[in-house]
Amino acid sequence: MKAWLIVLHSFYSILLVPWFFILVLSIMAFDNGFSLWGIGVMILVFVYPIAVVVCCVFSWKYLKTMKPISMLFLNVVPFLWILSFALLIFFF
Repeated sequence: MKAWLIVLHSFYSILLVPWFFILVLSIMAFDNGFSLWGIGVMILVFVYPIAVVVCCVFSWKYLKTMKPISMLFLNVVPFLWILSFALLIFFF
């Protein structure tokens, strides 16, 4: 389980580099003025690193006490964040 956590959290750490560029580009959501869609995108982008850090800290803190399936669900949260952002960008 530790190897899985190391690989998954390394993947999430690597994804923080493109997150910075997406953060800078997401400001363009307000080019046509403020909208609910633009505010939603900004919130989604700004909160992603917080979700990664919180999930990583809790997964390492509760490594011995949580069941493996619960640990899997906890570590999938940032991936669902990435997936929801991708669906939002590519389909809307």
